[in-house]
Amino acid sequence: MTREELKEKISMREILSRYGISVNKKGQCRCPFHSDQHASMKVYKNDFYCFACGAGGDIFNFVMKMEGISFKDAFKMLGGEMDSSAGKAWKEKKEKRDRELAEIDKKLRKIRDDYYSAHRELLQIEDKLKVTIPTSDKWVALVNQTTALQNRMNNLNVDEEELLEKRKAIETY
Repeated sequence: MTREELKEKISMREILSRYGISVNKKGQCRCPFHSDQHASMKVYKNDFYCFACGAGGDIFNFVMKMEGISFKDAFKMLGGEMDSSAGKAWKEKKEKRDRELAEIDKKLRKIRDDYYSAHRELLQIEDKLKVTIPTSDKWVALVNQTTALQNRMNNLNVDEEELLEKRKAIETY
């Protein structure tokens, strides 16, 4: 049962009778939360209020205060059942988000590995360019490789930026 269903099913008077507290015809009783000589607690259908000590609330608050327990325990004690569908939906959404983030992180690692690999190749080519005759066919081929690697690195940067934006968007949800 949900919180509201329990409140509909169990009256405040029923809760008080479980604790041996009797309510008079005016809907008043002695407050169990302080030493009370007179009926200072007013009892309504689903809640209560003590005019002497200020204690008040619904059936759950009463049980929590009497037993010194949490809402969750009071809820269970009164026959409530936790609605696991909300928890399941949240868990599934979190798992989906975690999978998406892991996939993005995997792609980012691949992009960064490719980038650093291209960067190493570029450094090696630059070393070869220093010792190659500028007009030779080998030199032209090395320049073309340099241009291709620079383009590849630029494309990897764009891909990385797009993935980082996507990752940030997922993290904010």
